[in-house]
Amino acid sequence: MNTPLHSPAPLGWLRFIPAIIWWLLSYGLLTLPGSKVPAYPWMEMLQVDKWVHIFLFAVLCCLFIWPFRYTTLSPANRLKWFWLIAILAACYGIAMEFVQKYYVLNRAFELGDILADIAGCALALWLGKKYALQ
Repeated sequence: MNTPLHSPAPLGWLRFIPAIIWWLLSYGLLTLPGSKVPAYPWMEMLQVDKWVHIFLFAVLCCLFIWPFRYTTLSPANRLKWFWLIAILAACYGIAMEFVQKYYVLNRAFELGDILADIAGCALALWLGKKYALQ
């Protein structure tokens, strides 16, 4: 009898520890005072800040999506969870822009950051559909 390398198992919270650690790391980075964030003309020219946002949110969503790969949930139910994760992460990105505007010194609200956060979530959703629905 063929058995898969990873048998389907209940979805336990321990599988989300990497995602929770990444979320805490992203929170720390997004709430750094502006004076602590390096600013170089070449970084602004290459829009490094936007690429960092895409990366932060793509990894965040992927780490929350990946544990669903090894569950007994149907692909349709997993996809619903993937969408929920992506939407909640995008809402987190929007909320963090308001936190930066009102509560973090020398940081500002940027629509471009929100769009980059959403792009990262969309990338993770695409990766989840491609690799975690099998």
